[in-house]
Amino acid sequence: PVVQFVQQHALAPAGFALIALAFGAFQAVTVVADARLQDAIEGDARSTVTSMAGLLTEVLVLAVYALYAAGSVLADHATLFAAGGAVYLVVAVLAAETKATRERRPFSRWQPPSGP
Repeated sequence: PVVQFVQQHALAPAGFALIALAFGAFQAVTVVADARLQDAIEGDARSTVTSMAGLLTEVLVLAVYALYAAGSVLADHATLFAAGGAVYLVVAVLAAETKATRERRPFSRWQPPSGP
């Protein structure tokens, strides 16, 4: 029984270290995204837009928790965790493609047509 316990739990510290590393990376990405959002917005709307972005982020996080809880009835945690990772991978690929598209076509601010 002792050998089996050690075999099952020997990698637990490494797993927690990886979770901490991933959490730190996601926090860093969030800070960068918030800074870029604030940099892209000018005028009085800046605080409102960043507040709404924060609110929507929190709502999305709660939805993910709810989906994870509902999914735990159907699948084990490893499967749900892998599915969540797959979603992040898809988002990363889409974000990279969007960035490449923006670099090919520089962003220009919309200007209203000049009237008569």
